[in-house]
Amino acid sequence: MKNKKALSTIVITLIIVLLSLIAITILSIVVWGIIEQHAETAEIQNRFFGENIDLMSVNTYYPFVNITLTRQTGEIKATEINRTTTTETTSSEVDIISVVDLSGSMISCFGITQSCCTSIGGTYGGGSCFSLPLTSQAGCISCGGTWEDKLTPLKDANKNMINTLLVEEGNRLSLVGYRSNVINPASAALTNNISFLTTRIDSWTATSNTCICCGINNASDTLLAQSSSDKSKAIIVMSDGEANVRCSRQGTGDAKQDAIHAACDANGTLSNIAIWSIGVGDADTATLTSIAQCGGGSYFSVLNASELTQIYQAIAEEIQFMYQSAESLNYLAIVFYNATDSYKETLYNIPEILQTKTYNFNLQGLLSGTIIKIEVYPIIVSKSKNEVTGPLLSSWTAD
Repeated sequence: MKNKKALSTIVITLIIVLLSLIAITILSIVVWGIIEQHAETAEIQNRFFGENIDLMSVNTYYPFVNITLTRQTGEIKATEINRTTTTETTSSEVDIISVVDLSGSMISCFGITQSCCTSIGGTYGGGSCFSLPLTSQAGCISCGGTWEDKLTPLKDANKNMINTLLVEEGNRLSLVGYRSNVINPASAALTNNISFLTTRIDSWTATSNTCICCGINNASDTLLAQSSSDKSKAIIVMSDGEANVRCSRQGTGDAKQDAIHAACDANGTLSNIAIWSIGVGDADTATLTSIAQCGGGSYFSVLNASELTQIYQAIAEEIQFMYQSAESLNYLAIVFYNATDSYKETLYNIPEILQTKTYNFNLQGLLSGTIIKIEVYPIIVSKSKNEVTGPLLSSWTAD
């Protein structure tokens, strides 16, 4: 009898211990879930701080509303300010293409006669001598001319950029050299082989005309064929003159417009893309600015080719700290207000990094009357499938 009672006590004790363990396990799961949820919420809130989307312009003509959004990233700006601090940043893998002008104006001799130009191996036009080999400097000076070499600084700038960008694992770089067309021996597919790229750069020479659209189209084709849709992409377009060769792909009938449309086409075809442009000396500022605007990037102008290394370095550093924030931000909420009511529209096709996009909304039957205010909010879907709305990104109020 005592043995049965002792056994019963042991069984009851074991059951209590087992139930306690189950209770502790359940409690741990609940607590861990709460902690994980708080951690996830904190992480999402931090990601919101990385977003910088501005409402650039608004046009209302009821029931239609036209808005233009531009997107930067907070991380890029913070990095620019705190470059010497210990703040840790994570750069995304990037595929970069350097599109360079190798036309005859990259090496020239001013103020010499046509016969003297011919004697040193150049092409004469407009009182100047172009398409010269680097070995013609002494001949130019002996003819009483002024020597201008933009090719050597361009080579140095691109070598420096390669060494900066390819330090980051996963980054790749391609070269596109263009004149009247793309020069294959002066170009290179996407690679992280610094030695190979340097050898290609050393082979560059300057002759012939300027087909900017050729260079941009080739860069776009390269990224489309060799890069992935989720990877950050950058195109840097450099020129020292005016586009004077047209492209049948764009078919505008004007070389400058073809160049601009080539950038717009690249931006429309590729995801996660930004296009920068650089003008050297007497470059066509209007065309190059439009190329950068259409590509969601920036235009840089340098009067002296010796400044090229500094400009390429600045662009390289900006590319190096680009973030794939498209992975964090799922979509935007665009809220329209009239005098008494509001309507929310969901926008999934948001601008990529350093990109500007225009959107058209038809509010017929959704919100009547004059639109007096528009607000833009970021939305992130958490791992637990909850929608989290971030702080106001940008707003517009009617005058």
